[in-house]
Amino acid sequence: MPYKKGKLLIYNFGEKGSDVKPRPSIVQDYVELKVQCLSTGSLFEDPLFPADNSTLFYSKPNQPSFTWKRPGEICNNPKFFVSGASRFDVQQGGLGIIRYRLVIL
Repeated sequence: MPYKKGKLLIYNFGEKGSDVKPRPSIVQDYVELKVQCLSTGSLFEDPLFPADNSTLFYSKPNQPSFTWKRPGEICNNPKFFVSGASRFDVQQGGLGIIRYRLVIL
């Protein structure tokens, strides 16, 4: 359901009018997910973006297996960006991540 911010009508990501086409009948509400994770003390695991090979190799079978880790499992003090963001931080690749790149920058 959209809400107003000043004169603007704001749509949640994936809602009609947000200019994003979600999978049919699946819209995730960030605020609801955050409250749920905080109340249960659990970390979010996205059912639409599973931490397995199907997410990385949707069009190529028999690819090597990876161990998925959260940032805190890789280093002690993880940071998303160091000294600000740059358009060169994310490179376009075979997975077609241009929309992701636009969202984070």
